[in-house]
Amino acid sequence: MTEIIIRKREELIKFLKERSAEDKEIKWICPKCGCENIGAHFSHETYCGGDGCRFRFPRLNLRKIMESEIEATAIAKEMEAYRNRIGRQNEIVEELESELSEEKRKLETMINEFTVLKSCDMEKVKNEW
Repeated sequence: MTEIIIRKREELIKFLKERSAEDKEIKWICPKCGCENIGAHFSHETYCGGDGCRFRFPRLNLRKIMESEIEATAIAKEMEAYRNRIGRQNEIVEELESELSEEKRKLETMINEFTVLKSCDMEKVKNEW
């Protein structure tokens, strides 16, 4: 009997699309722990046999796998959009923080100048009013 070893989702999809190899033994390699597992089911997911590993190999149902692939792709695109928006927002915040820092320096300069003026002896200042 010929073996089919599945290491990636793409390999599983290719196998399910071909379907001419249903009598072959399916082995799959866990992407989390690397454990080699034997067997998969059309009716339910299969847990990895690795020690303490919680990875689940998907049902051998092409439609379900493709649906989850489409959903995963949509989520990945949405996550990328959020990463871009977060990056732009960080740039805005950094720019505002830089402007705020400059304004704080101006304020400190004014306070220092004011303090110097307060230290003047006003009695020595000529009153021209």
